[in-house]
Amino acid sequence: MEITSNISTYTNNQSKEEQSTSKTKNTIFAFFPSLIPDMFSIEELDKFKYTSESTFDDYLDDGAYLLKTKKYGTEDYETIYLNKIKVNEHLKEIENKVLDDDSLVDNVTYCSKSEVYSLKHNDSIGSKSYQIWTKEPITEKYLKERYDKIQSFFHNNYKKFLLEVEKYNNEMRKYNESNPNEMQKSYKGSFNRVILDGETINIDEEEYNRHYSIYLTTRNGDSVTEDIESNFYYQEFMNIDNRYENAPEFESMVNKLSNESNDIFDVWRKVSLFVNLGLIPEGNQTLFSNLQDSENASYAMQNIKNKNLEQSLINTFSLIFDFRLLSIKDIFGTSLEENKFQNELNNYAKEHPTTNKKFIFNGDISIDKNSSEEYKNFITNILIDFFENKKSTYKDKTISASEAEREHYINQVTECFQLLIDNLKQTINKQEEENNNLLYQYTKNIKVNPLNTI
Repeated sequence: MEITSNISTYTNNQSKEEQSTSKTKNTIFAFFPSLIPDMFSIEELDKFKYTSESTFDDYLDDGAYLLKTKKYGTEDYETIYLNKIKVNEHLKEIENKVLDDDSLVDNVTYCSKSEVYSLKHNDSIGSKSYQIWTKEPITEKYLKERYDKIQSFFHNNYKKFLLEVEKYNNEMRKYNESNPNEMQKSYKGSFNRVILDGETINIDEEEYNRHYSIYLTTRNGDSVTEDIESNFYYQEFMNIDNRYENAPEFESMVNKLSNESNDIFDVWRKVSLFVNLGLIPEGNQTLFSNLQDSENASYAMQNIKNKNLEQSLINTFSLIFDFRLLSIKDIFGTSLEENKFQNELNNYAKEHPTTNKKFIFNGDISIDKNSSEEYKNFITNILIDFFENKKSTYKDKTISASEAEREHYINQVTECFQLLIDNLKQTINKQEEENNNLLYQYTKNIKVNPLNTI
């Protein structure tokens, strides 16, 4: 491909100028010290550096790029204007060629003018992001080397760098105080600045904060996995994508909680609870090296198949900030062997026998695809009564709490129990609505059209 300036437009401009005064001619040509209407090869264009952009729409169609290059054999610079459309086409070709590299990680961009690669990283949890700019191709290898270099800076050179910056700023402060009438000299900053390959550079604030967080976790020899946030940052930095091995339900729940605007700690707490109750399996996930309170896991729902209760618990706990408010241990126990939840259901069946014309409750709340809607609703209503009883008989066992604190806490627990009860009721109402819609569609389809009887 060859790049040319717009010859016809240039020629037309010359004709117009011939009709004007010589003064106007000189003014126009002052704007274009070296306008080239001839062929201009890609090889020659590659020698130029883009210094600024100018738009002279009256003289060149769609504007022009202003470039400066050294005159051949001299140290002098000359200014050249080139057709913007042609230059953009050339730059796009370069960009496509550079990005046609399978070793680059996903979502890398490239600016042909500055020859800079960039990557905007969006978290897999939450809405935070950071951006990397570099002259080097952003590959898996580059990301690993970048991580190692920045961590090496924090572990080996960070304190020395801070002292050097502080020393320089003190000298500038003394100079400025001694010379108040002169132009004040600027100070150096240390925040967002790291030393890579001997060069001090600025990096994205979010990237800096994450590296610093990892540094604080590992500076005394601890593993990066010791801290939930640092472990997450490390896996994001290293572009690790196999964090959910054999854990599709775990991954789905993490995505759901993240989409509900939970931060990393809220996701960790909630997904930990769902695993501990046996609502979802953990699989071989490595996103979180340790789940919260896993030593007290009861896995109470692991052997109970009841989608209505499972979904109601998930919907409820997704909204509650303090899980203690539902007395998880009091309801579900702290081990699978304890079987506290099922034992209480069995006792509830004996102490509060609930029957209707068709069903008798014996403590079993499992339902499956063969269960009728009437039976499902019967079991759900039993659970509603069970949790209503839990709510009305709950007593705060905190010995040191004042009466006012105890009353406030009990009120919060009552509200949380009510939220769970409302979610259970909603499963019945939703099913009834679906059944009514199906019945309506059925009767609508089989209804006799009066016109057909005429």
